[in-house]
Amino acid sequence: KTYYPDITPTDLETAYNKIYDSLLEALDAIDTGVEIAEEVLYRDSTGLSRRVGRLNPRWNEDPAQSLSPDERFEDASAMCGKDFMDVMIQVMESEIPART
Repeated sequence: KTYYPDITPTDLETAYNKIYDSLLEALDAIDTGVEIAEEVLYRDSTGLSRRVGRLNPRWNEDPAQSLSPDERFEDASAMCGKDFMDVMIQVMESEIPART
């Protein structure tokens, strides 16, 4: 409602479900260790969880020469926020209008 104050209750529910299905469900599954299939043929290293994970320091990284934990958290938070906004914009400005 903040970004799209004129959204109808029906479209709001549709947006919620589409955002959950296209972003949040996968993050929840990854977080709880649920595999996408019984037999995994390959690993996706391009998803949000993996990209956030790569912001962690390497085991041999010199802490004096790298970002602080707070800076890493800020970067991860910004990355997650951008992904969420990208999905929301796609849903709100393309998918929902296409239904009418």
